[in-house]
Amino acid sequence: MTNMQVSKDLLSAIQHLSSETKGQALTDELIESLVDYSGPMMDFFGITHFQSIVFSHLIEAELRSLIFDQERVVDTFGRKLSALAAVNVAIDELLAMKLIYYKRSEYGMRRKNDRNKVISVHNKMLEALMSGDPSLLSTAKTEDFHALLAEVRELIVKRIEKEISTEELTDQTMHILENNKTLNEVKWLLKIEGIDKYDMVLLLNLTIETFEDGDRGESDMSKLVNEVFSEIRDRVRYKRSIKENKCPLYTLKLVEYSDTDFSFMDYTRLSEESMEVLLGGAVETTKKPIKPKFGTLIAPDKITDEELFYNETEQKQVETLVKALQKDNYDRIVSTMKAKNTLPNFSVLFTGPAGTGKTASCYQIAKRTNRYIYFIDLEKIHSKWVGESSKNVVALFNEIKEINKFLEDDCIAVFNECDSVISKRVTVTTSTDQSMNGTINNFLQEFEQFSGIAFLTTNLAANFDSAFMRRILMKFLINAPELAVRKKILTKVFDDITPETIDKINSQYTLTGGLISNISKKLLVKTLLDDSINKDEYIMELCEEEFVLSKSDRKPIGFAQ
Repeated sequence: MTNMQVSKDLLSAIQHLSSETKGQALTDELIESLVDYSGPMMDFFGITHFQSIVFSHLIEAELRSLIFDQERVVDTFGRKLSALAAVNVAIDELLAMKLIYYKRSEYGMRRKNDRNKVISVHNKMLEALMSGDPSLLSTAKTEDFHALLAEVRELIVKRIEKEISTEELTDQTMHILENNKTLNEVKWLLKIEGIDKYDMVLLLNLTIETFEDGDRGESDMSKLVNEVFSEIRDRVRYKRSIKENKCPLYTLKLVEYSDTDFSFMDYTRLSEESMEVLLGGAVETTKKPIKPKFGTLIAPDKITDEELFYNETEQKQVETLVKALQKDNYDRIVSTMKAKNTLPNFSVLFTGPAGTGKTASCYQIAKRTNRYIYFIDLEKIHSKWVGESSKNVVALFNEIKEINKFLEDDCIAVFNECDSVISKRVTVTTSTDQSMNGTINNFLQEFEQFSGIAFLTTNLAANFDSAFMRRILMKFLINAPELAVRKKILTKVFDDITPETIDKINSQYTLTGGLISNISKKLLVKTLLDDSINKDEYIMELCEEEFVLSKSDRKPIGFAQ
């Protein structure tokens, strides 16, 4: 039998099945009487008799350019309401077989709600039907990834020319990938977590343009989005996700802006890893070193060991924290939090006078718990471009997630002197005020959803937004060292100073660890320049000078345990 005859038989069957059941009570007797007519449909599409009846109505509507939705289902098969359940099951089965799909209308005025979706027949099914060629029903495996991209490009062109919808484009593309999952490039694509079929098609569209350009050129992401999405609403939504730095293609480092200094623009290119895999065919077997944008990642063995001295209360706090962050204990804490539907946000605020060892404590706790420390440079968040600071906040928290995923463990993210970002919101009188408040709002929102370990330090806790304070798990006040503790620090640092001078310094000056460190450096410099100096006399001068400079009328700010 020729393909032309196959097509004629199919169309005849469709016409008979649809005309005999349209608006009729779909009884068992009627269904049984039509079994001889559904043979061509059953053989060609591999479906059942009842599915053939339902599918015939869908094909007829598609060929006549009619909308087939739930209302039409009721009009067609509603003479016997109990039959609608079986019809809906058949529709679900045809959807699963990818013979039909839920269509999103090209025009907003025709949009249907979730209970009244428009059902459409895949373009490929119609092509196979009209040509009588069953081979068109299946997606043949491609020779290589280049050939696969050519197929996807054909689909994108059809979408641009409105021959197919966005849903059909994305569904057929995913079907092509599934049918070619032995290719290295496709294996890599299908393993990516956190992207949907729309992200996948956009990534492939960018790859196609990069291939066509012949080098690592830039592409207009706005144009690529317009090619994939037919509805303006969807285009705007996707572009907004890019502007707000929430688009998975960017957050997962699959693509990047062509110029990081102008990231508010739409010029985009494939990331180095995407380029290497999709254009080079090389699937990663080892991890690449991670390069954080907003700070420095330091391994625990690279942190210099330093003995810190605390007052009794602070010492207990630190020991509790070290114990909690030991791997076994921390894993148990996180698991318990998750089991109780609590986000495992292990955040600690270190506050107190300057020089009391807040930042040093962060480093030493990281070393003692064998955790990487990510020391964040908050200045890199601020931007002169309107809206960029808020975007950078989102990018920062995404970067922390990426680091933790890379390490396969939670690092300690240190926000040093964090009052520069999370101060109290101000009354808006200028665009600068609005931008500042926007940055704070974004930080609060991201921090509320943050899962991991965060250490925050500040001397100005009173300047914090109250909404942020409620989000902190622990608050540690590190006071200036008490008399006995201060003597331990002085004795350790100035081991060549007489005990009498140490006692005199300790009784006359309330020095912090930071001040003692400054005095030690100044004494060292002076000694190197003049080895005849009387250290005991000169250190008293330095203590007086440093103590006077450090005096302030401000009251210390902090929190009790």
